Amino acid sequence: MSKIKKIINLINQYGLLRVLNLFFNLARRRLYYYFDNLFAERDIRDSFNNYSPNMNYHYDNQIFKDNSFKKHKDVIINSANQIINHNFDLLGSGETYLGNEINWSQDFKSGYTWEKKHFSKIKIINLENNSDIKTVWELSRFQHLNILGVAYNLTKDEKYAQEFVNQIDSWIKQNDYMRSVNWTCTMDVAIRAVNWINSYYLFKDSKSIDHRFWDRFNKSIFLHGDYIYKNLENISFYPNNHYISNIVGLIYIGLYFKNINDNKILRTARKWLRFGVKGIEAEIKNQVLDDGVNYERSTSYHCLVTEFFLSSAILLDKNNIELSNSFRNKLFKMCKFIYAISRNENIIPFVGDSDDGRLFRFSILYPYEKKDDVSYILGTAGMYFKNDEMKQSVQNNIYETMFYIGEWINPTAKERNQYSIAFKHGGYYVLKNKRVYCLIRCGTLSINGQGGHSHNDQLAYVLDIDGNEITIDAGTFSYSGDYQMRNYFRSTSSHNTVRIEGYEQNSFKPKDIFSMTEQTKSKCINFTNTEFKGEHYGYFDKVGAIHNRSIKLLEDGISITDHLSRKNILAQSNIILNKETSIQILNENEIELSTVDGLMYNIIHNARNVIISKNYISRSYGVKYLGKKLILEFSSELEYTIRRK
Repeated sequence: MSKIKKIINLINQYGLLRVLNLFFNLARRRLYYYFDNLFAERDIRDSFNNYSPNMNYHYDNQIFKDNSFKKHKDVIINSANQIINHNFDLLGSGETYLGNEINWSQDFKSGYTWEKKHFSKIKIINLENNSDIKTVWELSRFQHLNILGVAYNLTKDEKYAQEFVNQIDSWIKQNDYMRSVNWTCTMDVAIRAVNWINSYYLFKDSKSIDHRFWDRFNKSIFLHGDYIYKNLENISFYPNNHYISNIVGLIYIGLYFKNINDNKILRTARKWLRFGVKGIEAEIKNQVLDDGVNYERSTSYHCLVTEFFLSSAILLDKNNIELSNSFRNKLFKMCKFIYAISRNENIIPFVGDSDDGRLFRFSILYPYEKKDDVSYILGTAGMYFKNDEMKQSVQNNIYETMFYIGEWINPTAKERNQYSIAFKHGGYYVLKNKRVYCLIRCGTLSINGQGGHSHNDQLAYVLDIDGNEITIDAGTFSYSGDYQMRNYFRSTSSHNTVRIEGYEQNSFKPKDIFSMTEQTKSKCINFTNTEFKGEHYGYFDKVGAIHNRSIKLLEDGISITDHLSRKNILAQSNIILNKETSIQILNENEIELSTVDGLMYNIIHNARNVIISKNYISRSYGVKYLGKKLILEFSSELEYTIRRK
C-alpha cells in the first residue's frame, strides 16, 4: 500500500484533524531529537542562585502538629530509617538492600542494568529476559521522599535531610540530562519532578542544606520541565494517562518557578504553565467519558488519572488560577465513579490493568499500603467538593487528604447510599443493596477498542456479601517482566466469565503485551436496580456462539444465568476465589464455601461437571500467589446462585 493510501485510510479512520495533530506532534518531537541542546544546560547555569519558590502549596508544615501524624510517629520513623539504610521493597521485589550508593539504572529484581546513553537509543523492554523497567522507574519517581520528609518534620533530625540531599545528588550525578534510562519515559520524568517539588516543601526549613544544593536541585527540576515539554507523550491518535501526567508535571514546574527573577526562565515557566492548564482542560474532555469513566476503562488507571486531575485542580485553585465549570463537573463525576464502585473500607476491585501507579505516595504504611484502598481520593474529593458523603467514608483515614488539602473538616454524618448504578459509557454496572455488592464489566475495550490496558473480562463480575469478598478479579502481576504471566492474567480463564476451550474472548499476540483486538463488542441489554443483562460476540466468529449473561440481585446474594446461542458446545464458567476460601462439594448440585471467619456460602447450580482448580492471584504489581478457582462446565445454558448460607 502506498504512503498516500495509508494516510487516506488513517484520515477515514481517525479524522483529518486527529491525523494532522499526530503528524505535528511527531515532527515536533523529531526536531528536538536532532536539536536536543536548543536550550543547553550551560544557558541556565547561574539562573537559580538562592531561588526560593513561594507558590501556595497543598499544605504547610503546620499539618505535622496534627494527631494524625503524631500517633503514627513510630511507624513513620521506622519506614524512614529503612529508606536511609537503602532497604526497598517495590513492585514485588521483597525487602532488598541497594548498597551504599544506589544504582539508579538497575532493575534490582533481576539485576539487569541499562546503559547510559541518549534516551532515544535505549531499548527499555526485552521480553527475552526477566528485566522489568518499571522497577527502575518506580524507584526514580522518588515517592519515598515523602516518608523521609515527614520523619524529618516530626523529629527535626537532620539525618533525614542529609539522606534527601545524598539521594538527589546521587541521582543527578548518575543521570546526565537525557542520557540514561530514567529519561526514556516522560511520564516518569514528570512524576519525579512533582515529587521533588513536594520534597522541597518538606525539607525547605532544614538548616543542614545549603543554597548550593538548592541551586543544583532547582536546575535539575527546570531540566525536567525542559525534557517534558520537548518529549510530550501525545504521539498517538488517542493519548492516555502518560500525556496527562506530562501536562500535570508542567503545571507543577511552571508554578514552582512562577516568581523567579531570571526573565528567560520566567517566560519559559509561564509557557509551561499555560500549556498545562490548557492541556488538562482539553484532556479531561478527550479522555473522560460522559459518565465520568476514564476511556482506558481500567479502575486502577481511572484512579491514577483522577489523582492527576484532582491534585492539579487543588494546586491551581490555591494559586488563583481558575478552571472551567465543565472541568470541575467532569472531575466530580470521576470521583463519584470511584465512590460508586468502592466497597467495604473503600477498597475497589482492580478491573483491567493495574500497576500500583500513583502521583504521590503519602501513606504511613509505605511501601506496604493497600494498593486498592482509595481513601486518599475520596477524602480529598470530599474536602475539595465539600461532599460529606465521600468524607464520611474515610473519616478514620484522613492522613493523605491532609497533604492534598492541608486541613480536614469533619463531615456531617451521612449513611452510605446502597443503590445500583450503571456507567454505560465506561462499561461498568453495579448491583448493590445493604448486604450485596456486585460489579460487572460490560463494554468497549480501553481507548476506543485498542485494548492496551484491557483484559478478557467481558461479562465478568466480582462479588461481596455482607462485606466479605466471595469472587475476585485475579489482577495483573506484571507487564514486561514476564510476558507469559502477563498473558495469563489478562486471559479469559483468569476472570469470572465464560470460557470456551482454545479461544479467548478477544484475541491478542503473546508478545504484543499492550494490544488486544476488539471482538467482543459487548453491550448491556437491560439494567435495573435488581438485574443486569448483557451479551458479547467474542466467540461468534470463532465457534458461532454469542454469550448472554443475566445477573439478578438477591437479598443475600446473586443468581446468574449463562446462555450460549450455539447448542451442544462445551463451555466453562469460572469462579475465582481467594486462597483462604475453603470449598466442599456437597452433592452434584450444591457447593459450600467457607471463609477464614467461619462464614458459609452456598452455590446451587445445574452444571454438568464441577472442577476445583488453582488460579494465580495478584493484589499488587509484581506479587502473585495461588488462589482457587471453581469451574462449572455446561453446554448451552447454566444457572447458579451464590448466597449466604
